[in-house]
Amino acid sequence: MNEIWLIVFGVISGVLGGMGMGGGTLLIPLLLFLDIQQQTIQAINLISFLPMAIGALILHFKNGLVTAKNTGWIIVPAVVSAIIGAFLTKFVSGEVLKFSFGILLLGLGIWQLIISIRAFFKDKKTDKTLNSQKQFVFENTKDFCKLHTPKKLMQKNNLDKNK
Repeated sequence: MNEIWLIVFGVISGVLGGMGMGGGTLLIPLLLFLDIQQQTIQAINLISFLPMAIGALILHFKNGLVTAKNTGWIIVPAVVSAIIGAFLTKFVSGEVLKFSFGILLLGLGIWQLIISIRAFFKDKKTDKTLNSQKQFVFENTKDFCKLHTPKKLMQKNNLDKNK
């Protein structure tokens, strides 16, 4: 039965990972339902991440979504930190890893909520500005038509409300 759940969890994390949304972020809590030791879950996540990332990266390169400029500044420290982190997990209990991961997810969730709220209100402000600009253009276009359109044509098109 665990094999079926592993396949389902693999599909879910693969889809999310392929879209760049961190399939492993969901894979780790899902694997906890299968009563697997935390360190093993972390290792499964890392092993599954490599093929997912390579496949997604190839498609993203093909679609022109990847720019390699300045990626070295991220890759080099990330690789060094990953090696250090993998070494440290040997000395950290599963409970500490679970708690740390929970705090990370909580922090990311709060941050995403803040960004979403900011974007929502920014969009509302932009909508109001666009609506007022559209109204301004409409009014000015109507006035322009009144000044530059022959009277009979204005009456025919119902542009002149002061007949």
